[in-house]
Amino acid sequence: MVYLISIDFLLSLAPLYFVAVATVAALIGWYIVRKLIILLGRACLSSSF
Repeated sequence: MVYLISIDFLLSLAPLYFVAVATVAALIGWYIVRKLIILLGRACLSSSF
């Protein structure tokens, strides 16, 4: 089989991919929490229980 991209190259990009996915997930989570705080009108979300 002939691979267009070598396996070693993909493995070397795995940490960068992980960091990129984690960063995007953190930004999305931060955005959702910020919207919840604005929507609920308070700084502590755990006090709603």
